[in-house]
Amino acid sequence: QFASIQGAANYNFMRQIVGDIGAYYRYSFTPEREDEVNGENETINRYQARVGIGYEPTRWMTLRLGYEFNKYVTSDDDDYTENRVLLTITLVPDQPWPLEERCA
Repeated sequence: QFASIQGAANYNFMRQIVGDIGAYYRYSFTPEREDEVNGENETINRYQARVGIGYEPTRWMTLRLGYEFNKYVTSDDDDYTENRVLLTITLVPDQPWPLEERCA
């Protein structure tokens, strides 16, 4: 059994610069099984927050620098935290390739 909620927002600071922010939460519950010897209910809470800024130097290229925080809290004390920083470069052609060339 689980439930989750998430939200995200983008903001254009300028034509070529965009900021983004997001959050996510998930609650998971696994009841004990009758066939387990020491079965226990397991509960997991996952929290995630992220923020980033993107720059579009050309129409076909985007650079994004982002930070992500993840926290996992479990009923069996296997808790841990992640901190990530990621630089992403995305290249997209101005026009898609014609379908005839892709199928030939």
